[in-house]
Amino acid sequence: MDSTDAFWKYEKGIILDIKKEVRKGGTGITPVHWAIATMIVENERKKNEYKSRYSKYVERISRPASLTGGQGEKKTPEKVQKAQLLADTSASQYFKIRGDIAGDPLLFSDDRAKLLTLVDSKIDSMCGKPLSATNKAILTANFMAIAPTEGAEYQMGAGEQFSDFDGTIGGPSAASFKWRCYGDAMGVWGNMVTNGSNITAKIAQLGASGSTTDFLDVGGAEFESNQDLSITSQFTIPAQGDAVENAKFNSRMHSLFDTFGQYAKNGVQIGQVKTGVIGIMENYNDLGEYASQAEFILNEWLSKTATDQVKTDGSMNGGFNACFQLSHINTGVADSMKIQMADGRETTISGEDDLRLWLSLRVIQGDNKTEGGECMIGLFVGITSACMRPVRKGDGSMLVDKDGNPTEWEVLPFSADETYNRVHYSGSEAEWAEYQYQDIGNLTTEDYKGFTQWGLRAISDETL
Repeated sequence: MDSTDAFWKYEKGIILDIKKEVRKGGTGITPVHWAIATMIVENERKKNEYKSRYSKYVERISRPASLTGGQGEKKTPEKVQKAQLLADTSASQYFKIRGDIAGDPLLFSDDRAKLLTLVDSKIDSMCGKPLSATNKAILTANFMAIAPTEGAEYQMGAGEQFSDFDGTIGGPSAASFKWRCYGDAMGVWGNMVTNGSNITAKIAQLGASGSTTDFLDVGGAEFESNQDLSITSQFTIPAQGDAVENAKFNSRMHSLFDTFGQYAKNGVQIGQVKTGVIGIMENYNDLGEYASQAEFILNEWLSKTATDQVKTDGSMNGGFNACFQLSHINTGVADSMKIQMADGRETTISGEDDLRLWLSLRVIQGDNKTEGGECMIGLFVGITSACMRPVRKGDGSMLVDKDGNPTEWEVLPFSADETYNRVHYSGSEAEWAEYQYQDIGNLTTEDYKGFTQWGLRAISDETL
C-alpha cells in the first residue's frame, strides 16, 4: 500500500481481480488470498493517519468553515469551533467539500461512498435532488464537486482512469455531479435542467380510470414530489367572455407575491423568442408587474378574450414564466463567490452575490376549449443559487490555461437571452460546452429555511 499513489488502483488491480477469480473457483486463487488482500485494507484503515483523514471530512461536513478537521481541530479554540457550528452555510461550501472527498486518492471506495452520501444529503437538503430527466451525467453542474481527471493518481496502466473505475462501483459518483432541482421540478428551473421534460410529462393520476393497475402508474410523480412551493386549483371553464372568480387561488397567489416582493429586485419574462429558442420577452422593474400580468393572462385564457388567443394559449400551456434577482435574507456566506481552479489557484466570481426567484403560471391538466369543462392551473415557485460561466475575451473565446481549463468566471448576465436558453443547461454536450454553465451554490441554509417557511405560510389556509 505504501507504494501506491492511489488506493483505488489497489482495489482495481488487486481486490477486484482476486474477487473475480475466487468466484470462478479453481486452484490458482483461493479465499485465503482474498482474506489477505482485505486484511491489508483493514490494517491501513487502523493507522492514525487514515483515521485522521476520514474524521477530517466528517468534521468539515459538520462545520464547513473548518479548514482542517480531524486531529488538526485540536489546534482550533473551542469558541471558534462553536461559532463555526452555529454559522450559516452555503451550498458552495458543500460543493467544495464534496470535491475534496471525491478527489482524495488515499480514501478507500466504500469510505469515500459513505462520506459522499453524507455531504450529498447536505446538498440535497438545500438544493433538492437531481431528477431522472436530468440524465446527462457528463454535464457537470459544478466542477469543484467532482474528482479531477488529470494527474498520475487518477490514471492507471492500459489507459484506465479513475472515472472509469468510479462508474463500475456502487454509491454516489465521485466523477459526476448533476444539476439539482432546487425544489422546483414543476417550474421554470425544472424546465431549464430537464430541457423541457417537465412540461411534456403529465401529472400523476393514480387510479384515474378506476382500474387497479393504474395505481402502479406514477408517471409525473417525480416532478410533483420535488416541487416545494406551488399553488394549484381546479377551474371550471366559463362561457366565452364571462369572468371566473377563484378567491382562494387569487388570495394565495397575491400573498405569495407580497411575501417575496420585498426581496425581489428587477426581473424578466421568459418565453420563446423564436422557434425553439427561449429568451427574454419583457423586462420588469419589480415583482408587482409580473403579478398583475399573471392575473390578467389567467383570466384572458379562461374566458377566451385575448386579443391574440393563440399566443395566450401558448403562454399558459408552456408557462407564463419569469425570473427575478432575489436578495439574501441577511448576507451571503463568505467565500461562496470564490472558486478553486484546476491549478490550485483561487479566484472570485465576478458579479453580484444574489439569488434567483423563478415563477411559472401554467395549465397542468385540461384545456379551455369546452364551456363547463375543467382544468387544473398551477403557480410554481423556485428559489435557486445564481449560475456562472467562463469569462470570454473580446473575440468570444474563453480565457483558459495551457490545459484548456477556464481561468476566470462570471455570474450569468441577468439581462441576456442566452442565460435563459435551457439547452445551455441540459441540452446536448456540444450545446452545454459552448457556455459551460455551472451552479455557483451561493444559496445559504438561512435563505432556504426562511424563504421556504415564508412561502409555505403564504399559501397555507392562514392566508384566507
